[in-house]
Amino acid sequence: EESVQNLAQTLGENSSVKELTGLIAEIKPAKMDVIKAARTNDDVHALQIEAGMQDSMSKVEELSRNLVDEEQKALTQVMTDQDRQARTTVVLLGIFVGVGILIGIIVSFIAAHMMTKPLNVLDKSMAALATGDLRIKLDETGRDEIGRTISSMSHMVRDLHGLGEKVQ
Repeated sequence: EESVQNLAQTLGENSSVKELTGLIAEIKPAKMDVIKAARTNDDVHALQIEAGMQDSMSKVEELSRNLVDEEQKALTQVMTDQDRQARTTVVLLGIFVGVGILIGIIVSFIAAHMMTKPLNVLDKSMAALATGDLRIKLDETGRDEIGRTISSMSHMVRDLHGLGEKVQ
């Protein structure tokens, strides 16, 4: 009876639950009569009362079985929907992570290029200076260590160029 009350609270709007609750309410007094007859050793009367309840008991079993089947189907559907949503979430998360990694790689390449470009210019200028070419012109680009090194090299080239003109 307590299970049926819980079921009625949970699925109160379900017509099968309402019918089941009504049948249980009808059967309860008859069950009490069976118990009373059995206690007074009136087995014939107890069996007659029980026989009269058979249709209602069968209906209770049928309704219970149908409710269990309906709820299992509904639960299966909910689980299928949740599984589908979980898969979609995992796919979207994978896409976001993949895009994030791709953006990170692209930004890393751009940053690496921006950091190595002044070094490449400095390397080419130093190679030209090592061969004696004083015509190199360096753009002073930045205040960091590389920028200051390029600036110093540019001053050195100008000073060497000035010395070379004085010597000639």
